[in-house]
Amino acid sequence: MFHAIKIYIVDPCLSCEDLSEDTYNAACEKLEDCYTALEDGTHYVVYVRRSRKGEVSGTYLERNDGSLQILGYSVEIPQDLADLTEKAWNAYCKV
Repeated sequence: MFHAIKIYIVDPCLSCEDLSEDTYNAACEKLEDCYTALEDGTHYVVYVRRSRKGEVSGTYLERNDGSLQILGYSVEIPQDLADLTEKAWNAYCKV
């Protein structure tokens, strides 16, 4: 059985200017839609959202126990996830 790996993109920098809360949330949804369109054939499910409970901006992996591990520091971002991220951002910037 296929087990999806949940990834959270938290507080991404979506614009060079300050966005209203509604506009920022809509932009997060748009970026998440770009990931969703590209996830088929990968083992990732990517969510884009604001930070919660003291999280810092970054890419998080949901562990089996439900806790989150930030990636890119002590744990590297897997190359296939980095490739998916690049494609999603390219799609986001073209829309």
